Amino acid sequence: MNMRNLSIGGLVLVFGLVACQRTEPQPGASPPVVRSAVAIPGPPMEATSAPVSAPSAEESRPAAGPGKVALEWLHALSSTDLQKLGALTSLPFSFRTTNKIKDCDRTVRDPALLREFTVCLDKHEDLLMKELRRNDSLKLEIVVRKQASSALQPLLVDLKADEMLVTTFIDGDGVTFRIAIVLGAGAEGPRVRVLATNAEFESG
Repeated sequence: MNMRNLSIGGLVLVFGLVACQRTEPQPGASPPVVRSAVAIPGPPMEATSAPVSAPSAEESRPAAGPGKVALEWLHALSSTDLQKLGALTSLPFSFRTTNKIKDCDRTVRDPALLREFTVCLDKHEDLLMKELRRNDSLKLEIVVRKQASSALQPLLVDLKADEMLVTTFIDGDGVTFRIAIVLGAGAEGPRVRVLATNAEFESG
């Protein structure tokens, strides 16, 4: 770098002149290596153009067991929810009791007659319906026929090998109801085919 001074009015200005020099390679030296960035290809990406569908309600919902279905069926019966009652009932459906007067004992073959059946229960089996409405958290057990109440066993003689038997009881106001529910295997899970009841009234 060459420096030159210029004096103007007592001020000294310094100019620097920079000389650009060309670096000549030394004899016998290798030429400089120019490095450039090289992109390294990654693993091939799989095509994701097809949308992924969410699982349907049927796929994500766990299968309901016979005890749960039986309880839901009793709730539908006591609340007269005919749509749910029909969905959880296997036809022909039978209602059986140990009553001397069997006002509502019948076999229902037409889903349209389920309403008539519930009307009969409200009229002639009002104690049973009252206790079902008061007890919405019954304890149900899956049993074999010989484990059911001895009073109910004669009502379950047509229990099939592939059917399930669920029992429960209600200690009501002056009466105890023993209940047996037979469920058959349907295409969408267990469905109620038989409801059998026995009423034991307190003496005195």
